[in-house]
Amino acid sequence: MMKVEEEERRRISRELHDEVGQSLLVVRLYLEMIQGMVGDENKPASAKLADTRKVVEDTIVEMRRLISALSPSVLQALGLPASIRQFVRNLGRTFPGRVRVRMSELDELPEGPKIMMYRLVQECFTNAVKHSCADNVSLQVSRKNG
Repeated sequence: MMKVEEEERRRISRELHDEVGQSLLVVRLYLEMIQGMVGDENKPASAKLADTRKVVEDTIVEMRRLISALSPSVLQALGLPASIRQFVRNLGRTFPGRVRVRMSELDELPEGPKIMMYRLVQECFTNAVKHSCADNVSLQVSRKNG
């Protein structure tokens, strides 16, 4: 069941990247072109275009974060510790408090447990940030007795 779920996450991630991501990049490009045509002649329209472009750029950044959360390519490329560090680093950009994780002995896990551990860490931090008023979030992940 977990394998099927991960495959579906990867499929959704690819579709978001290929379809929505490309469309948003085109919208951003068109907004830049229109803003260049309007120039300083119409300051209110130019300001509104700049605001709209900022919303689109923020949406692109958020979509990339969601794509990474759905299917962390770094998990396959660099392994569990690197993907957890990247997740924590990204979380630190949106969470105003301190985020810490300590890990040991995680490199040699089989693929299934790696994915499960990543999802557990993801869920722990996400729940702590969403549902607590914590100033600090810490997690320790270690492997013992095989």
